Amino acid sequence: MTPFVSTRGNHGDHRARRRQAPLSGRRGAVVEDVTCSLMKRPVDTIAVARKLAEETAMNPPQALRIAAGVELATLVVLLTNLATVHWPQLSSTVGPTHGCAYLFVIVLTLRQSRTTRTRATALVPGIGGLLVMRQLARMRQGSKPSP
Repeated sequence: MTPFVSTRGNHGDHRARRRQAPLSGRRGAVVEDVTCSLMKRPVDTIAVARKLAEETAMNPPQALRIAAGVELATLVVLLTNLATVHWPQLSSTVGPTHGCAYLFVIVLTLRQSRTTRTRATALVPGIGGLLVMRQLARMRQGSKPSP
């Protein structure tokens, strides 16, 4: 039996306990069990988090659409800032966001497409993600059998 360490006192009807349990080969990983008067059994919060992540998982085309939109919007903000007021705070905030969105577009394109042309299109800054979405949509339409 794994020993439990109380993280909260026995105040009221809510009690949280932490236990040491190896997860996926990691030694000393902490699993938190939460018990309250309405529940008769402890709830494994990691299992609940995994189930929630599976239920709310975003499909790759939707993730690519969001990343491409963020990449284009942040590029417009950066270029507008450069052409007008050139605020360093804005550049230091929006620049890394643009870089992350750019990398997301590239990685998502590598995962979804096998053609070199589509993968190379993802490297175009700003509109590469939008062009990739267009190419992938054409590929999907071309692969569907016509009635």
